[in-house]
Amino acid sequence: PRDEPARSGGSKKAPEKSAPVADDKSAAAAKKAQAVPLSVSNCKDQTISEIIAGKYVPVSTNHGRIVYKKQRPGSIDVMIYYWDDRDGP
Repeated sequence: PRDEPARSGGSKKAPEKSAPVADDKSAAAAKKAQAVPLSVSNCKDQTISEIIAGKYVPVSTNHGRIVYKKQRPGSIDVMIYYWDDRDGP
């Protein structure tokens, strides 16, 4: 054990310090800060293209991946995000 006296000098060994571990929120914030804007041009369906085409900016994370939101004030919120079989973040 770490706190037992050392055999040679009789003094106690200093407890080891562990490196700080980033929590999920700070890791997500760091990932978001590194993300770049996303540009979506179009798709085969004209109606859907009008909805999804535009510039997207990173706004948060979901399942450890970046969530993008379309920059278009006054419109419906259009977002692109990763989803898997997990129920929740």
